[in-house]
Amino acid sequence: MQKHYLKFNDKCLEILIESGSITVHGNFDLEIRQRIIVTSGDVKTEIHSIRGGKKKVIYLHYDKFMGSECAPGHRVLDELPTHLAHIKYIESRLGGYLTIITSGYFLVDYIVVSSETVAIITSGKREIYIDRNSNVAIYIV
Repeated sequence: MQKHYLKFNDKCLEILIESGSITVHGNFDLEIRQRIIVTSGDVKTEIHSIRGGKKKVIYLHYDKFMGSECAPGHRVLDELPTHLAHIKYIESRLGGYLTIITSGYFLVDYIVVSSETVAIITSGKREIYIDRNSNVAIYIV
């Protein structure tokens, strides 16, 4: 397991890279696996088709701001290239956001994490199933 810290606005996100998954921690949890995404907390979900049905977007709306205080003594990165994904923090006039561009191993094209929302973009041909228990599990088939 590899642990990294990425800048996120004036806070940090902890990124854990394991053999087949990427986990983002920072006042919320987002675990990205090949066909499943699991998140914790009070989350509202929406699914929309875009680009004439060629893509689907799964929105996860959180009730709190994302990110946690940066742990002292750790190197904080702006960008993290790995074998599973290329993860980068981008700052714009509208605020900062994190992009996670996944490899072909995943059924997700890319993920955008803003201060209160996560957008998961996948092929429009995929079926999306959402299971709500103590966590929210999103199945992509």
